[in-house]
Amino acid sequence: MTKFERAFAELIGNEGGYKRDARDRMDWTSGIIGLGQLLGTKYGLSAGTYPHLDIPNITLEQAQAIYKTEWWDKFKGDYFPYELGFQMFDSEVNHGHSMGIKFLQRALGVKDDGVIGPVTIAAIGKYDGDKLVMRFLAVRMQFFTDCDTWATHGRGWARRIANNLILASEPNKEESHE
Repeated sequence: MTKFERAFAELIGNEGGYKRDARDRMDWTSGIIGLGQLLGTKYGLSAGTYPHLDIPNITLEQAQAIYKTEWWDKFKGDYFPYELGFQMFDSEVNHGHSMGIKFLQRALGVKDDGVIGPVTIAAIGKYDGDKLVMRFLAVRMQFFTDCDTWATHGRGWARRIANNLILASEPNKEESHE
């Protein structure tokens, strides 16, 4: 199993199946509540991001192909140790492109410009992998609690972070999955 295949399997556990919530702006094709069609979200792929997709009928295999090319490959997930790469992947999907990199940079205490460059790479080398993952998740949780929609979505977001902490703490996680 490749890093991506493992990350996708774990991500889908966070994303779940089909939902159609009129209160969620990303369930609308326009990304604006009440504007466009209410097609919902399936496997984490939302009508707001993918208005051209038949969201209710997308297959798991189609979703996996989209996640590989449009998410994992874009932030170069194979470059990172699996545990950190998964956390970045999950946040990229949940918050949007470059946010996983920005959360990483905030956890490292470097400028959060969303670009992996020499400063970010050097800072990664100064941290123990497990501690960096915990810092990353703490930064992400702080971000969630500052969101205006915390009252509506906070419980689900907190569960997502808790699930990611459980995944990060599983035994034998150092084992190669490439």
